[in-house]
Amino acid sequence: MAEYSIGDFDFIALDGYWRPPAEVVTFDQRGGVDGTELTAHGQKGQPFQLTSHVDQTTYAVALGTINDYQALINQDPVPLVIGGRNSGSVGSNGFKAAVLDVRCRACLAISGAMGGLNPPSLAWLVCSWTLIAIENESS
Repeated sequence: MAEYSIGDFDFIALDGYWRPPAEVVTFDQRGGVDGTELTAHGQKGQPFQLTSHVDQTTYAVALGTINDYQALINQDPVPLVIGGRNSGSVGSNGFKAAVLDVRCRACLAISGAMGGLNPPSLAWLVCSWTLIAIENESS
């Protein structure tokens, strides 16, 4: 298993951390009435951001990879792995992540080959992801 991944895409690093589904509580304070009313709305996902870093074989491949990432938008939720920990093992039922947005932050050609996940690694790709946790169905 990859140390960092979103769905089928592996990364050298993912900056940031997931935000699992959590209880959403709102409050109400009415004028002229003492106290605060709290209302629980159940477990809900909240959007969160991650930044991916990965080498690519060529600059042209990196440009195509951006399109592959963006194809995940509005599709079924995918597994998420950060630091070797799979989101499916978080909380009582675990969760997957739905991709809300992906934006390229840097796509650079590299003059000298380097090691990485995709040798000969002649390009570097950095993308910002907006995701939302979707709780797995209980079995």
